[in-house]
This record gives sequence, structure tokens and C-alpha cells, in this order.
Amino acid sequence: MSEHRAEGRQGAADGSRLTSAIIIAGICALIIVAGVAALYVSREDLSRTSTVTATNASAITDYSVCFSPAGNCQTELISAINNATKSIHVMIYEFSNTAIADALVAAEKRGVDVKVIMDGSEASTDNVAVVPILNQSGIPLKIYTPLNGILHDKIAIIDDTIVVTGSYNWSYAANNFNDENLLILHSPPLAVQYEVDFQRLWNATSTVPG
Repeated sequence: MSEHRAEGRQGAADGSRLTSAIIIAGICALIIVAGVAALYVSREDLSRTSTVTATNASAITDYSVCFSPAGNCQTELISAINNATKSIHVMIYEFSNTAIADALVAAEKRGVDVKVIMDGSEASTDNVAVVPILNQSGIPLKIYTPLNGILHDKIAIIDDTIVVTGSYNWSYAANNFNDENLLILHSPPLAVQYEVDFQRLWNATSTVPG
């Protein structure tokens, strides 16, 4: 009789182990399926990103790149400013190079729509020499101070067709000492995208009185 009870207990234990094994196997299968699905979604997202990048790249009709300090990028930037005929909209972190400021003033005088957004933390320190030059010329200047972080752009949108970007701050050090890059992209579709961001910041910031 005791042997039958022992066999019953053993059978119940074996059944319980089998049930647990089935549950564990099911969980593992779900994890594997979820992992494969996530990998598929990730790859699909990457392919969409690549497609967007390729589309934007195909819209670039011309470009030039400059590396400082050897390349004298200041000359390239001022040349782009001097060739502007319609508009120059600037988003800039450090702007202490007065030669570039003078080029913007000259553009304003020949009827180009020049606007500048400057980082708040730099406006009263490194950029202090440029602020009065812009103000006295009548160039609209706005100081942007985010709640968190800084305005770290180094961008000019010229004539709605050209984007000037890169690591290059508009400073003496960037031109003469630092290892920097300046990229000038001829692309109306890209210029439109940058202009949208410029307008977002412009409309969120008060104009600095002259």
C-alpha cells in the first residue's frame, strides 16, 4: 500500500516538473520571438534613416569644406557672407571675431536681411566685443538662454539655399589655433530645414535693444 502511495507521489512530482519545464520553454520561446521582432524593427528603422539621409544628400548640389587652423576658414566664411544677396540668418555659440561681424554689417548695408541668435552664456563674456557692433548697425540680435544647456550651434543660413555649419566657432581662436571644420552646403531642402529651427528659436526669444 505504501509503495502505491510513493508511486503516486512520484508521478505527481514528475507531472509538476513536466509542467514547469513546459512553462519555462514557453517563456524562452516568447523571449526569442520578441528578440527577433525587435531586431527586425531596429533594422527597418535603420533602413528608413538611411533612406532619409540618402535623399537629403542627393539634394546637395555643391559643397566646400575647410579645416582650421591651416585652412584660414575665416576667409571662406566671409566670402560666403559677401556673396549673400537676400538673407543671412545666424545661430551661433561663440562669436568674437570682429572681421566676421564687419562682413555681416556690410551685408546689412547692401540690403541683405541679417538676423543673429547668440548663446546667452557667451553674449556677456567672449562675445562682448561683437554685440555692440551688431546693435549699432541695426542688425536684429537675440540672446537665447535655454532652461537647460546652451545654444551650441555654429550655423548660417544664406539666401535660403546655403547652410554653413561645422564645429567652427566664429572666433579668433577657432581660426588660428583650434582644430575645427567649416562646411558650406549648397542645398535648398536642407536650408529650409535649418530655417525652420532658426524661426523656432527666433520666435521664442526677445530682441536685444540697440
